[in-house]
Amino acid sequence: MIVGTVRDALTKAPLAGVTVETGDLASPRTAVTGVDGGFRFDHLAPATYRLKYRLSGYVSADAVGSELVSIPAGALSERVTLELFPLA
Repeated sequence: MIVGTVRDALTKAPLAGVTVETGDLASPRTAVTGVDGGFRFDHLAPATYRLKYRLSGYVSADAVGSELVSIPAGALSERVTLELFPLA
């Protein structure tokens, strides 16, 4: 399981409505952040996943909007915080 939060990189405020995708070609999954900026992907096998995330009016730190997240063998979940920068 991946449990995460997406927040504004400048204010650190949670961002609602961010589309987050696992980027897993075998079984891609999509989640949309709630008012608390939170999202989760349940029932993921231990592996490395590329999370892709986007919200209109924002750009990610790497300008691609993706981050690698690894779930190690034996772990029940992995927590991640993603940040987006507001467009100038």
